Amino acid sequence: MMVWLLIKVPWYFLRAMWAFLLGLGKGKGQTWYAGEFLVARDDFRLSAPEKESRLVGLKIYVRTLRAIFKNSKPSLEKLADASVGIYDSRMANLKLRTEYVEAQSGEKVGTFISSSGLLYGEGFLQKILLFCMLSGFFSFLWPFTILSKYRANLAQIMPDTVRVINLLRILRKHKISRLYYFFIFEIYANVAAQVLMSEGITLLKVTSMSPLTFHARVVIASELCVNTAYQMEETRIFKDTLFVGKFHLWAPEMYMDHIEKYREADPEATPKHVLGYYSSGYELRFSLGESHTGFFGDPESDDMLREYLREYLLSHPEVKLKIFLHPFEKRSDERYAQATKYYFDHFQGCNIEIMGRDISTVGSLELVDVALSVLSNSLADRLYFGYKGLFTPFTVDRLPAPGTSLEAICAKSKAHLFELLDRSMAQSTDEFFRENKIDNYRFRRNKT
Repeated sequence: MMVWLLIKVPWYFLRAMWAFLLGLGKGKGQTWYAGEFLVARDDFRLSAPEKESRLVGLKIYVRTLRAIFKNSKPSLEKLADASVGIYDSRMANLKLRTEYVEAQSGEKVGTFISSSGLLYGEGFLQKILLFCMLSGFFSFLWPFTILSKYRANLAQIMPDTVRVINLLRILRKHKISRLYYFFIFEIYANVAAQVLMSEGITLLKVTSMSPLTFHARVVIASELCVNTAYQMEETRIFKDTLFVGKFHLWAPEMYMDHIEKYREADPEATPKHVLGYYSSGYELRFSLGESHTGFFGDPESDDMLREYLREYLLSHPEVKLKIFLHPFEKRSDERYAQATKYYFDHFQGCNIEIMGRDISTVGSLELVDVALSVLSNSLADRLYFGYKGLFTPFTVDRLPAPGTSLEAICAKSKAHLFELLDRSMAQSTDEFFRENKIDNYRFRRNKT
């Protein structure tokens, strides 16, 4: 069976690669889209210098071989005698993901598998077989990893093929027939889906909080679990590139940490004329020389939001702004001091309060009447729990999608922001959700 997988899995990867490079079924075929995702999408696992290096193929080949000969066991945890599994990027997410899936699906999770531990060879014979497969792969891919503009992604086919082979072996060994697949933005996620589904696995992919437009416009899966009502709207927009049989609307992933607090809370009981700013941490990142490498975001819009807020506060002295720092800004005393100094300097003459390092953003929704952020997950959580919030993707072309409900609470200019602020602070919480036609965003209307 191992030998068959060494043939089948590479074939699926090569088929997708050639479909994209040769334009076979371009813009309509499932395999072409899987190839486009595999070859042309940005891979967050590699740094910019690595992606540009003409030795990237050799480096990844050697790195993969070392891992296979060094490691003999996968990273997994057997939790129960059940046919349901979870596939995630890190073992550290075991508790979070398992509780989330069990709460939302009602199914018992039997096995948790981490992709970070799938580069291994179980026994000498498997190590040799994987070595032979990878060496053949490298001989074929090596010219592409030197000459192609897609060199880095093509090089990643080698370790990703090993991951999928080992994942399939684990699923068979532990008799897993239903797999909840997280981190669906990885470039091999759709090829992996084709392989797994061809083996009779029911594959249920789970989105992150990010709008689908950023990294999930193309999804191949048996079923797709989305985390927000807006994402459910997006499934209709991207219906031609979501090769999915069934959709489910789940709660935001972190809801379990706060549901008991907010289940009986009254979102109307917030202080009037108090705004909240959910920081992205961009300013501190850049001042420390770190480039933005997140999955989505918009530093330019964030700069504009801070500037517009300063102008609004100076012209509305009765309004107070509470600033909730990003975890990056709270990671150390030094960072916290730098961040607070920046905000006090920037908002000089304004009525502001910087929340302490011990304050949880999502755990403190009741401290402000209306919160603002460019694209913060915390703001999506806030809306889910029934509190007012506004997004400000000023320079993000793809957000919000035209004709969607999110348009009502997305500011696209300074004048628009000021208009939304005035109106939102004047509205009750119920009026905010009803009049903006986003009642389905909050869990009181969307029972979990």
